[in-house]
Amino acid sequence: MYLKKERLYRSDISTARWIAYDLPGNAGWILYFAGPVLLLTGPHEYIPAAIAAVSVIPALLMLTGIAELIGERIHKLDRTLSRIRLLRGFGVLTLGGILGTPISAAVLISALISGTGDMLYALLMLAGGILCGLFAGLLFKRYRPIENNREDIMGLFKNYVSQTRKPEGRLGKMMLGGMNSGHAKMADWGLSHLTTIAPETLADLGCGGGRNVGELLKKYPGAKATAVDYSELSVEKTIEYNREFVSAGRLEVRQGNVSALELPDSAFDLATAFETIYFWPGLEKCFTEAARILKDGGYFMIVNESDGTDAASLKFEKIIDGMKCYTAEQISDALRAAGFGKVKTDHHKSKPWITVLAKK
Repeated sequence: MYLKKERLYRSDISTARWIAYDLPGNAGWILYFAGPVLLLTGPHEYIPAAIAAVSVIPALLMLTGIAELIGERIHKLDRTLSRIRLLRGFGVLTLGGILGTPISAAVLISALISGTGDMLYALLMLAGGILCGLFAGLLFKRYRPIENNREDIMGLFKNYVSQTRKPEGRLGKMMLGGMNSGHAKMADWGLSHLTTIAPETLADLGCGGGRNVGELLKKYPGAKATAVDYSELSVEKTIEYNREFVSAGRLEVRQGNVSALELPDSAFDLATAFETIYFWPGLEKCFTEAARILKDGGYFMIVNESDGTDAASLKFEKIIDGMKCYTAEQISDALRAAGFGKVKTDHHKSKPWITVLAKK
């Protein structure tokens, strides 16, 4: 939400320099944090209690900054931050290092005066404060305001929606979660067309987040399924989502390309493709592969959220590279050209959803 309200800042630092600053900076806050922990958990009668207590403040600041940056790093957005996140992350981390340096010096002086072994803790804290303040500060200074926020927002939006093609990274995980929930009603509407068949073996091509192949296995409790997706992340998500079916030996999940499926000929009674053929590299070629893996008399069901004419989906064609929306007629023609004999189409009464059911 913050992308819409706050100015964005971006760092143009190279990956090599980022690592060169990041490693000693992280070592710094860890070293500093060890000092107050040791001071407060052991008997250090020669270190004034006030100094020991105050030494906790920079440690808490450092932890706050690190927690903020870990969250951003998971989202892979730490090169582009809003002003508030930049301040809460690198800003607070730098402040912790700056404050920790004189406090560490005070602890060191107390240790020198007392002549105790507390000097080691003080040296750890001093080194940590300097490293954290210096290198977090160097990273902080490399951020510059983005002049055209609208362009950047659109770039992030494009990166997100492009995950529909091949989900990767944190954005891909977010997209897969959205697929499972956001497409559920459409997928269930598509599944309602399977009224007369009882498959024993089925294949879900382009399994995405794995929800639909799970619903198929619930619908057909005696069936076994193979799920295939081009994305390694989708394969992982499908296994995670359907762990019970995988453990029971009812589901196998593979990474593969629908244009060259590594599946045996005439092996399946039913193949499905939910909200995925927009990205297939040539419908006729991919449909021929679907026909190849089906038994004679087997069915191939395609369920799309777009009927190829709705304005919203056509806009996404211009945003997402490699996306192509098809009409029911175009899909039917490609299916017949791929060797399917009987093709039946259905259009939702109020939405641009289509289901195409083809028999080999």
